[in-house]
Amino acid sequence: MKNKKRAKKKKKDSIFMKSIKQLDKRLIHMVMFDALFYLALFVILILAFNSLSWNFEAVKEAIPLLDNVVGDLDSGEMSEDVTEKLTELNVLFFIALARTLLILLVIFIASLMVGIFFKGLIWSKILHKKFDIHFYRRFTLFNLIWIIPWSVLIVVLLFAIRTKIVFWYIAGIILIFLHFTNIIYVLFEKEKKFLRILKDTFILGIEKIHYFAVPYLLVALIFLALVYILRLFTFLPWNLYVILFVLVLLIYLSWVRIYISNVILDKL
Repeated sequence: MKNKKRAKKKKKDSIFMKSIKQLDKRLIHMVMFDALFYLALFVILILAFNSLSWNFEAVKEAIPLLDNVVGDLDSGEMSEDVTEKLTELNVLFFIALARTLLILLVIFIASLMVGIFFKGLIWSKILHKKFDIHFYRRFTLFNLIWIIPWSVLIVVLLFAIRTKIVFWYIAGIILIFLHFTNIIYVLFEKEKKFLRILKDTFILGIEKIHYFAVPYLLVALIFLALVYILRLFTFLPWNLYVILFVLVLLIYLSWVRIYISNVILDKL
């Protein structure tokens, strides 16, 4: 019995040490791809903010017209001119709402496509797979089928539940999504059918969930340790500290992907 426990402990240690040893030149690529992804996401958000600001500026132009309508209604007038102004206001606000929804949709699609592209590069490095046009096309379709239903679920919950507890539900859904996403990426094969991958993902993610408890706990503890260690460097100039923090975080995320992928492959 003791020998079996030692063997299991040695196996867990070997998975951990294997993930550390795998932080080779691939780490540079993964950190670079992650950094480029967040940079691209930042650019998308800046462009989105500017677009929304421009849209709201257009709405402000309707305020004088709104004041005129309110003044006419207060005076008891309901002439044809007032009716035309109300129609014009309705059109202006409808256009503004349509533009806002279109901008948000473009933000979502652009962020999703950029994320899929860089995640494909990162996971091709982790799993030693060639990133070619066939891989990217299938990986993109694969992600769209997988991510969109989860996104719709979050949006529905956000509007369906009007209390603060909705954010706890969403946080739980995101954690579940990340758990299954790591598995589904490891199981991804260019030639394997999506339904087969999905079935294997849920079987592994649910039936063997207890095997992930220790790895997830280890990942969380290492994150807390890194945050505590980084607090010791707050004496550095702010810009330098931010660069150090971001670099350590990106290295940590790369290691987490490698470590969890090793845990998943060990349970297949």
